[in-house]
Amino acid sequence: GKNSIHTTIVHRDIKSSNILIDKSELNLCLTDFGVAMALPPVLTERDFVQIGTMRYMAPELLEGVIAHTREALCSVDMYALALVMWEILTQCEVYPTTEYRPPYEEYRKKNSDGSSFTSEIYDIVVVHRLRPSLIRSLKDNPHVLVSVFA
Repeated sequence: GKNSIHTTIVHRDIKSSNILIDKSELNLCLTDFGVAMALPPVLTERDFVQIGTMRYMAPELLEGVIAHTREALCSVDMYALALVMWEILTQCEVYPTTEYRPPYEEYRKKNSDGSSFTSEIYDIVVVHRLRPSLIRSLKDNPHVLVSVFA
């Protein structure tokens, strides 16, 4: 199978500024493999450190509750890629670089009793593996798709 032929590489810093565009053929090229790593046969605690650009880090990595599996490390790259795709579709950044805060920070501050939603976020993102539906978002805002291709 594919996994026995190719080494799995995690980029660990996927962000819009690390993607080059060949406008003549609309090809994309992922760059800056400075913190990328080939997944070793046996993972250690060191493989799960917070590395990369905070704005694009998955919540489970930011919270330090990432499952210690190969799939979890690959999912971190997929989360970052999803944020890049969101930026492309909406033509805006989720948060300006200078004003970055974790996406769940506003919920943590809203609890008047001092409790946080961290456990709820962990349950939604890690345990139930829920993610927003891009198709549903496009159905709610069809003009977004038109503006991307205009």
